[in-house]
Parts: sequence; C-alpha cells; structure tokens
Amino acid sequence: MTENAEHHNLVPIYVCEDDGEAEIIVEFLASNDINAMIDSNVPHSTLPVAEDARILVHEDDAEEAKRLLNEHKNMPKEEETAEEDA
Repeated sequence: MTENAEHHNLVPIYVCEDDGEAEIIVEFLASNDINAMIDSNVPHSTLPVAEDARILVHEDDAEEAKRLLNEHKNMPKEEETAEEDA
C-alpha cells in the first residue's frame, strides 16, 4: 500500500484485473457517496493498464463499500431476468 494511502486511513476492499474495471467500481462507489481511489504498482498513462489495481476507501466506509459491491455482484443480469419473464 502506498504511503499516501496509509496516511489517510485507506484500506483495500477489492482487487481488479485492470484499470477499466477499477474505474467502473470507483464511479459506482462515488454514485453511492463513497470516495474511492485506485492503487496500482504500475504508473498510469493514457493507455489502459492490464495489471492488478486495488480499490481503496477510507476505513470508515469499507464495510458499506464491500456490501454495495457484493450486492451489485449478486444482482441478476438483465438477460437472466428476461429469461425468467418469458
């Protein structure tokens, strides 16, 4: 974890396969009033990075952030609900 993250009581809540997935999760958490940031050992550039990226949130928000991600992950996909309605 970076020194900056430790200084602000940030904790990792999720590891993503790439920056694209991480950006989506950060935006999802922001839409639920949780500030999050991406921590990666790879320097960022204008090109996507295919390297593990960790999502960090303040320790006070960690439990709620994990709950939201688990809830979202377990939601049925649109195709599944369409099949059930048929």
